[in-house]
Amino acid sequence: MVAIEALAKYARLTYVENLDLRVRFPNLLPSNDNITINSESRLVVRSQNIETFNEDVEVEISGTGCLLIQVEYSPCTKYTK
Repeated sequence: MVAIEALAKYARLTYVENLDLRVRFPNLLPSNDNITINSESRLVVRSQNIETFNEDVEVEISGTGCLLIQVEYSPCTKYTK
């Protein structure tokens, strides 16, 4: 119950009616792979597979609003016999 209350409070504090954000990952994705988040798409979860991953993740955000970014890394090795 505490987690739900915390999420509700977070939503109240970060809500912006005219959300307009552009997100780039300059060291991971080509410049044309920007992510745009606006009022109509605010609840859509986005994911992006990255072929090459460095230790650092650079994020450039511009616009108006608030967002949550999560980076997951799982090393994968090819299985060979």
